[in-house]
Amino acid sequence: MKRWIPLLLILAVTSGAFLAVKPAMARTTIVYAVLFYSPTCSHCAELDREVLPTLQEKYGNKLVIVRFNVVSAAGSEIYEKALDRFKVSEKSRIGVPTIIIGDAFLVGTVEIPEKFPGLIDAAVARGGLDLPDLPGLYKQFVKQSNIQLKHLSKWQFMAYKFQQDPLANSIAVSILVIMIASLIAALVITLSSVKTPQVLNFLPSRIIPILAVIGLAIAVYLSYVEVSETRAVCGPVGNCNAVQNSPYAKLFGILPIPVMGMFGYVAILVAWFFRQFGPAPLKRLVRIALWGLAIFSVLFSSYLTFLEPFVIGASCAFCLASAVVVTIILWVSILPAKKALQ
Repeated sequence: MKRWIPLLLILAVTSGAFLAVKPAMARTTIVYAVLFYSPTCSHCAELDREVLPTLQEKYGNKLVIVRFNVVSAAGSEIYEKALDRFKVSEKSRIGVPTIIIGDAFLVGTVEIPEKFPGLIDAAVARGGLDLPDLPGLYKQFVKQSNIQLKHLSKWQFMAYKFQQDPLANSIAVSILVIMIASLIAALVITLSSVKTPQVLNFLPSRIIPILAVIGLAIAVYLSYVEVSETRAVCGPVGNCNAVQNSPYAKLFGILPIPVMGMFGYVAILVAWFFRQFGPAPLKRLVRIALWGLAIFSVLFSSYLTFLEPFVIGASCAFCLASAVVVTIILWVSILPAKKALQ
């Protein structure tokens, strides 16, 4: 039982960080709505002049209206997907201005002023409302946000992005600090003659496949979300969909990061298997290889974790959980690798 105590403490502290933020997240209330308009539409101009400014003044930062010009290619594409998503076929329901909030599809300068304020009130009372579930919507939203921020300096941009979700991003930064410290410690302990901390003797190597399976499950789920363009179920922390739909969700714009994670966790499982059951001459090399895989995984996860709060402006609970998993795997792999190098 003593061998499991350090690991249980690590998991308890990590779980506590995620659970502690849940009540605080309830205080960050944002209601998202989507407005489709045309620059030549007089009704759109009327809505923008007489209705929306009053609502924006009333709700302030709690109300975010994402605008799409249906004359543009991107706006037209999203609008067509909205019509399909809400199964709009009546000619009287097709046109602008159109506002989507949650599952409500509002059209015209009569229905929108009549129903939109009440829907906002209901959403605020429930603690906020995310963007509608439309394929490609998040990507366009991120593009719009980044274009508007081009005038900011690098540090102003990072500060602005962090403030988009300070609670979840604070957790990401905390995990990032732990990962960087773990990387430094792993390199120093393994590659130098420094005395090995006694706590490493109590980290059971048999936990590695369990952790790898957990990480693999996360990677499989996020890969499904990425490939199918469905929405991730994130829970109380952060915004997984914003991260998944960012330009950084694919390596070199081709390979989805979660798919890369799947390969990484499978490689860790294979390395652990050969370390435990492979021929004796191979075990020494595999111990070093497993440590190397863990080093690379933590290094790459650190890069991704930095992007979330400071570049994307949103943190993904699944991504952070995966980062914690590879960090624990790194700590468990240190002692066997050090012995193999001696």
